[in-house]
Amino acid sequence: MRSLFLLLCCIIPFFGINQNEDLLAKLDSLKQVVENSDNISDTTTLSAYLNASEYLFNHNPDSALYLCKRIIKEIENHKEKDEQALSKMNAIRSGAYNNIGVYYFYKGDVEKTVDYFTQSYELDKATGNLENAAETINNIGFVYQEYGNSEFAIKYFNEAMEIHKKNDDQKGVATCLNNIGLIYFKNKEYKKSLELFNQSIDIENEIGNDDGRLINYENIAAVYRETGDLDRAYTMYQYALTLNKNNRNNVSTSLTYHHLSIIDLEKNRLKQAEFNGEKSLLYAEKANSDASIRITTGALWEVYKAEKKWKKALTTFQIYTEIDKKINSNELDNVLLEQELKYNFEQEEQKIALEHKNELAILETNQEKQKIITWSISAFLILILILAFVIIRKLKEAKKQKSIIEEKNSENELLLGEIHHRVKNNLQVISSLLSLQERSITDEGAKSAILEGKERVQSMGLIHKLLYQKNNFAGIEMKEYVEKLVDGLLDSFGKSNDEFNIKINFSEINLDVDTAIPIGLMINELVINSLKYAYDNTKNPSLSIQIKEENKQLILEVEDNGSGTVKDVTESKSFGLKLIRSLSRQLSGVFDVEKRIGLCFTIRMNDYKIID
Repeated sequence: MRSLFLLLCCIIPFFGINQNEDLLAKLDSLKQVVENSDNISDTTTLSAYLNASEYLFNHNPDSALYLCKRIIKEIENHKEKDEQALSKMNAIRSGAYNNIGVYYFYKGDVEKTVDYFTQSYELDKATGNLENAAETINNIGFVYQEYGNSEFAIKYFNEAMEIHKKNDDQKGVATCLNNIGLIYFKNKEYKKSLELFNQSIDIENEIGNDDGRLINYENIAAVYRETGDLDRAYTMYQYALTLNKNNRNNVSTSLTYHHLSIIDLEKNRLKQAEFNGEKSLLYAEKANSDASIRITTGALWEVYKAEKKWKKALTTFQIYTEIDKKINSNELDNVLLEQELKYNFEQEEQKIALEHKNELAILETNQEKQKIITWSISAFLILILILAFVIIRKLKEAKKQKSIIEEKNSENELLLGEIHHRVKNNLQVISSLLSLQERSITDEGAKSAILEGKERVQSMGLIHKLLYQKNNFAGIEMKEYVEKLVDGLLDSFGKSNDEFNIKINFSEINLDVDTAIPIGLMINELVINSLKYAYDNTKNPSLSIQIKEENKQLILEVEDNGSGTVKDVTESKSFGLKLIRSLSRQLSGVFDVEKRIGLCFTIRMNDYKIID
């Protein structure tokens, strides 16, 4: 047995983990196997160590890591000649590499996770263990999926699917289709995700895999809910409910009843909403899952309110608040962690910028020293060599100098590209962490703040991405940058370009990074402000953004046609407007707002740099 990710492939979150009640008995049994063995490198003993590491992962992960590393060390030191025993040892070592990858995944170390999974995959591939190789490739895809890299995730899921097809493993093929469907769902490509889920469920029906069918029904129901087809979603949840009861998974059954109750409430079927809500609470209590009870009671008391059953509503709400207080003690730690991550990110950004400046200074100094040394040698040679050799020597030295300069320039470009690439990756990890945090917070104010923070991080990450993709490290072409920034914001708010008349009126202007980042953040805040507050009663919303240079000033204008007033802005104490004023001062700018058709925000900047 090897420890693999349980890819439950379900849009709904999974609340609660069943504890392994006979853990101690199993560990004691494995301990007896080890103690009765005369040789630690015996495959039976090594298998016992591997099984023990898997049982320990949910209880003592550091001990599990120690066992896996010990397995690898013993196998590497053992000189096994018997091919059958060697094959078993390689399978055990592959499992150990895989388990270490799992350990580092939960520690948040993506680089080490992928490294150990890759070692496991290469070993399985070399020894012909294609089934395990496919599972490991699937794990790598899951890692990239969790950290927001859809392109790499789909690539690895497709590789795993090809191996499953060669092994005629239909269950594995269905799982890979489901995983890819989840990525398209997350990216709001609902038609494509529904197509993949249906392909997966066709296979699960053919092989009679109820677990896979259950996952697919839940996923398909989630697609229909997101696209507004509540009747189809309800039918799919009913199919899933039948399978949940057969599998006796109390947490999953509770959540399915919860979804049914929510749809009943939206359809104003109050009696049915009450029935399904109470069923959901019953199974949540059977599972003894605080998270499931909180979700269920949070919805059920709304049903009782709609029915005007005030006593039941009050009792249920009291249960909800007690559970919520219990869980929120952990949420406070998460908020503190988020603040720490933001602080660390700012410190790391400053550190990278300082290191970058120091590296450029060192490179410049080395180039100057190289020039001095080269000219000194040339002068010395001129004094010693005969005039006939002077021209030849000069040509050779010039050629050598040109080669050195070209090599240094190439190294500098690679170094700058790598710096921007790493900064972009770090920002992407922060954005992914904020996304994970957003899912666990129910308070809309906190959730909105995290969403806005994520958009700020992504606006900075987009700049660094354009720098290393374009191989132009001097500056940013602002029109392309702002177009991509606005598209990303519309997508985050569930809007499309078809709904808005977007006008981005820029001349051909390239700004250096120190100017582009604060301007990008200001545009980010102003567009978010318009999307959130400007268009409540506007039939044909429009948004105009322009940057121009005039009278030795760089002028940014963002204008909407919404219903906002200047008073709303001047009296606002929001963080976004404070950030805009702070960033405009950073560029020696003046921030102003006036009423035209809608509101027009103008920032006139005196401290800026345009790249030719």
